[in-house]
Amino acid sequence: MLNAIADKYIIEFSNEFFDTEAAKKYTNFLYNMNGPIKDLPSHFYESFQSITIPGLTAQPISVTGLNNLKNVNFGGKSPSNMTETSVDRQYIGTQSFNQIINSNNISITARNTFINWMYSYEVFRLYFARTKTVKDFRITITVKDAGDIPMLMFIFSDCFITSLPDLEFITNQSIREPRTFDIGFAFNKFDTKFLIPNFNTILDNSINI
Repeated sequence: MLNAIADKYIIEFSNEFFDTEAAKKYTNFLYNMNGPIKDLPSHFYESFQSITIPGLTAQPISVTGLNNLKNVNFGGKSPSNMTETSVDRQYIGTQSFNQIINSNNISITARNTFINWMYSYEVFRLYFARTKTVKDFRITITVKDAGDIPMLMFIFSDCFITSLPDLEFITNQSIREPRTFDIGFAFNKFDTKFLIPNFNTILDNSINI
């Protein structure tokens, strides 16, 4: 886990996410409000609080009952350092790299400003319209160190919204606290880039789901 105090991150959506007729009315609404944020993308980014991306997990193959003859000293008639006649071993297996990713979903926690939930709902709903007018989009996460130097970048391509949370309305609380909600996104491609000069990874980090 990255250091939450020393590290900084920037989440950016490609233009396809905001290239809808719905986005125009929200930007127009914000522009005419008495507030510092005048467009939908800025309002969306300002509400983000955290993001969770999947990790990597391999499922090794376990082989049991292998002959335990490695590093055995046969100085006499019987080996002197063999504790068991067989041993179990684990191997990385034959999985492809895209099979070891834990999930093909990322989750973003945002402060509920009503507008960001409403727009997410409209984009989600448009995927199920008879005539699909929304496009898959790209989510880019740039991670910086404490000195504001970009260190690495995660790029999720061909994304679309997969989940919005249940809504809970409560009227009997003495103090009404701001609420957050999680937006789930699926992706079909996952790229990792190291941004430090001469720190390019040895292997291609692109994962196609």
